[in-house]
Amino acid sequence: MITIKTEKIKDIASKVAMGVDGDRTSPISELLEFELKDKNLTLKTTNKEYFLKTVIENITDTDEYFHATIIADTFLTLVSKTTTSEIKLDIKNNALVFNGNGRYLFPVVKLPDIKFEPNDDMIEFNIDGNTLKSIYDFNSKELNKEVAVDPIQKYYYMDNQGALTFVEGACINEFKVESSKSFKILLNERLVQLFKLFTDQKVKVSILHTENGVDNNGLVTYQNRIRFDIPNIQLTAIIPDSDLVEKYPALQIRQLANIVYPQQVNISKSSLLESLDRLSIFDKKAGGNKVDLKKCGKISFFNDHMEIESMKDGNVELVSYVNNTTSTDDFTSYVSLSDLVKHGNISIADNIVLHFGTGDAIMMQRKNLKQVIPELGDPSEYISALEG
Repeated sequence: MITIKTEKIKDIASKVAMGVDGDRTSPISELLEFELKDKNLTLKTTNKEYFLKTVIENITDTDEYFHATIIADTFLTLVSKTTTSEIKLDIKNNALVFNGNGRYLFPVVKLPDIKFEPNDDMIEFNIDGNTLKSIYDFNSKELNKEVAVDPIQKYYYMDNQGALTFVEGACINEFKVESSKSFKILLNERLVQLFKLFTDQKVKVSILHTENGVDNNGLVTYQNRIRFDIPNIQLTAIIPDSDLVEKYPALQIRQLANIVYPQQVNISKSSLLESLDRLSIFDKKAGGNKVDLKKCGKISFFNDHMEIESMKDGNVELVSYVNNTTSTDDFTSYVSLSDLVKHGNISIADNIVLHFGTGDAIMMQRKNLKQVIPELGDPSEYISALEG
């Protein structure tokens, strides 16, 4: 039996909980492995796609060796609700015995591992943990939609120049990665959510392309894996292969973001979102039209203000420019109002810079973050068809 201070395990348990996949359709996705060795407790969890390991040093005074694998989410929830100062753990009859406020039993099982064996082709670099977290903070908003039609739109693209996501619009998060080799990878949403673990940390990243076996035709298959290391936490994951990465339209997205837009104005973020919120009062769930007329908006740029008109009902909101900016020429754009709301919410600045004037898109920009909202074209032909 081992005795652990509850406050010590609660802190690390909250971090491990981020890596627990609660999908009960796959029991393997919610397992947690304990190993107490040399007074240090190692916790591991996996869902077969990623493997998270964390260490609590000097958690106990005993030199006892202890090892067990159990159901993760149930155990971690119990830890969070335990109010005793100490937790006692023991293994009896192939079960982990948890003694805290009460006595609880967890069946012991086996946890699979994701192997990570370095080779000469491995790519390594260091990156600020806050840069990784910015992918979660900003790029995630672009994927928070229900309109993705291509599986590749569910991934985060990352290379030496930054990170991209796209669905209707696109989010371009620009940063430089200093590595000896160039790289292009795709990350899934569940993995990116774990980047919260790296806040204010210096992270060592390793990318591995390794043989994975032989297929039915006798051809060697390969698999890409990635590992993130900070003190006491190690995250390893399987990531999509190069064939899928090459299908990601990174070049086209960056070209759209890097267009030289002839005009730009500054607007208040709060004024924009408040205007859109009032227009949404009259918005109802869209039907199956080719163009979503109920969410399509007409943006008219004038000298000192812009007008946002709902194409569904003709309601109009006026938003004045700030910081003494003006539009030299009147211009009209048609964009998704719901897309405008979501991109406006991404910005953490009080004011937003809008770039426009080419007919391709409206671009919001703040420092290294660019958000592209594509123009839909004049939907009047669809309105006429519906009315006729």
